[in-house]
Amino acid sequence: MKIYDCFIFFNELDLLEIRLKTLDKVVDYFVLVEADKTHRGKKKPLYYEKNKKRFKRW
Repeated sequence: MKIYDCFIFFNELDLLEIRLKTLDKVVDYFVLVEADKTHRGKKKPLYYEKNKKRFKRW
C-alpha cells in the first residue's frame, strides 16, 4: 500500500519544509496543490514554483 499526503498550499514555505521533513519516512508521495487565485478570487503568485529548488529532495 502506498501513502499519499495531499494538501493545499498558499505561501507557507517554512511550514511546507517542516511537513515534508516530518513525514518523509512514512509518506510515499506528496501531492501539493496551489492556485493562482485566493479564495476571494484575487490573483496571487505561485510561491511553490518560485521556490521549488528548495524542495528538490522531495
